[in-house]
Amino acid sequence: SVCYDMQSAAAGEWVVYLQNTSATKQLVVSASGINSVEGSRCKLHFVTGTASAGNSLTPTNLNKTRDSNAAAATSREGGSEATGIAGLTSEACIDFAYITATGHEQFRLDDRLRLGQNDAIAIEYDEGTGGDVSGVIFFYFE
Repeated sequence: SVCYDMQSAAAGEWVVYLQNTSATKQLVVSASGINSVEGSRCKLHFVTGTASAGNSLTPTNLNKTRDSNAAAATSREGGSEATGIAGLTSEACIDFAYITATGHEQFRLDDRLRLGQNDAIAIEYDEGTGGDVSGVIFFYFE
């Protein structure tokens, strides 16, 4: 899984990025939840480009006691004070979520989203007056 926390997201900013770097396996996104301090709309996209800015994240292996392998994935979160991830271009919108103030929503994935080698997704803070955005993306490899 990868947990992210962006402070003061602004409309149009990328708040989290996840890329499959495995040469042999597909990355399967099983679920993704998002929280927002302000009422907002967030979009999940397939993206291209090289993610920069923000903060690098290290995914957590949920099979900790049985498997210490690191996930073959690259991830970033937006930084603080409206410094989102740069360098990305949307290929297609996958899903979107409307989030009430201090609310939580989930993207409708249920193990359907699969990323091949070097494929990537990102979540955009699409509409809202700004505010902290956080969440988690659960994934596994097949």
